[in-house]
Amino acid sequence: MDAEDGNRLDTWANDMEGIDSRDIMSMVGAVLAYRLEVYSDRKSLWRRAAELGKSLDAILTRAIYHCPQAEVLWSMSVKEKLEGNVLAACEAPGRALIANLESEQIWLAAARLEAGNGKPKVAQLLMQARTVVDTE
Repeated sequence: MDAEDGNRLDTWANDMEGIDSRDIMSMVGAVLAYRLEVYSDRKSLWRRAAELGKSLDAILTRAIYHCPQAEVLWSMSVKEKLEGNVLAACEAPGRALIANLESEQIWLAAARLEAGNGKPKVAQLLMQARTVVDTE
């Protein structure tokens, strides 16, 4: 990223924060949407969009598409899915592991999710697999 892009990103961030403090959410959304078009690989922008978003699941789905290594976005996605669709929540860690094979956080989250859904044998296998990819 060159200096001009950095300045533009900072200016938009400052503009958005100023707008947010005046509670003009539609304008915040428009500025954020444009920033996401220009900087779709920025996990901090996707996280902010998820915090502000009305359709959180849709925003997080787009976010992890553009930032597949962002563990925090995967975690937010699983938590959001758990509130509505447990089956979809159980599928998310598998997709997260494909993008983050060496992420201990995701291996542990997947094991906890399976154990919490009454699948202790699957959780145990995930913990064993975690040692194979050396995330300990």
